[in-house]
Amino acid sequence: MGTPDRPKQAASRGRLVIWEECARDGAQAKIIMTGRERALIAQETGRILGSAGPSQLIFAAGFPAIGPEEVHAMQVLADTVDTCSLASHGRATRHDIDLALRALRGATHPRITFWIPVSDALSAALGMSSRTVALQRGLDCLDYALSAGGGIPVDVALAGAEPDDPQYSADVVATLTAAGASIVKLCDSVGRFYPRQTRNFVERVLNDPSIGDAVVGVHLHNDLGFALANTVEAVAKGVRVVASSWMGLGERNGLAATEQLIVVLSGVVCSPKNALGEPVDLWEKPPDLQRVVPTAHSVSRITGVPLKVTDAIAGTGVNSISTGTPFLDRTVFQPFDPKTVLGVEPRIEVTQLASKRVLQAVAAQYDIVLSDEELDAALRWVKSVAYQRNKAIIDREELFAFLAGRSSDDGGSGR
Repeated sequence: MGTPDRPKQAASRGRLVIWEECARDGAQAKIIMTGRERALIAQETGRILGSAGPSQLIFAAGFPAIGPEEVHAMQVLADTVDTCSLASHGRATRHDIDLALRALRGATHPRITFWIPVSDALSAALGMSSRTVALQRGLDCLDYALSAGGGIPVDVALAGAEPDDPQYSADVVATLTAAGASIVKLCDSVGRFYPRQTRNFVERVLNDPSIGDAVVGVHLHNDLGFALANTVEAVAKGVRVVASSWMGLGERNGLAATEQLIVVLSGVVCSPKNALGEPVDLWEKPPDLQRVVPTAHSVSRITGVPLKVTDAIAGTGVNSISTGTPFLDRTVFQPFDPKTVLGVEPRIEVTQLASKRVLQAVAAQYDIVLSDEELDAALRWVKSVAYQRNKAIIDREELFAFLAGRSSDDGGSGR
């Protein structure tokens, strides 16, 4: 595959490339996907980007050094997926490079990726005397991968990037790019960067004259809850390769959620110019946002990880109403219309917060009109039952069973 547009500086920005991590970094969230399940998610994600999938989506297929079962799962992707690029991840060893080539043999758009530490502390933890030694190991591995891969792009992730030392990261980016690396990713491996630090760090690296036409990416963890904000800050400064994961699945607290990142950068709420600070064109073609929520739900179903009511974009609270005020003007209470943009139908939930307006709207869905007396009785019943059970949502069938029983007691009048 061709390399992504090269986002050296703000004046020469290119298209966005999403590096999807749900099947690789996501495994560290204590989940597992079969090869067929990974292929399904890779294909669904690729379809969101349409014909731009191979150039704007890199799907992290797996970490083959885990074992032969992992290699087999990756081979399934290699045999079946052509809607995106596939990356094998590993350590800076010839063994891992050989496994990567075996796992992705025959893939339409393969990539090899390995990581090296760029801090002395992480280097020491891995048994290396310094980050300088780690870089030399990375250069040796890069040379071997380029030779063994026969033209397959080779990418390097810089683990443990230090927010107060952008110069060293810039020097490593320049050195690896000059040696043939395709993409070099800056990794906030422990999720400690704040948005301002990310902005300043990325700006310093991208504006360093030594990096030339290097393609720089970011892989930013979510331990402080800043992954999405930090990723958007990096894009605003010119980075065009960004790691994310469906539902945010990843090591510890994960990464930016792919479903959120795509929508945030789609221009639905505000134009990329307003969001990022100047005119940009991130997409070769607009992403199909109607596919975003179904894909997130597929990942939830496959992994067994539930979407929460508070999850943005794909959570169970999206386009739901449980109080009466939003009925006055729903556009005032949401940043965009979830039905028009995402295809998520509006839903009314009956809870202890219900009003007469909520109950009448639920009844109307069944072509029922409730009298004032019925509304008063139903409202009292709903609130009483919710508090008795200490459970907010009341099943609407229970509600109508209560109303039906009350109507029978009153002679069946009122509806």
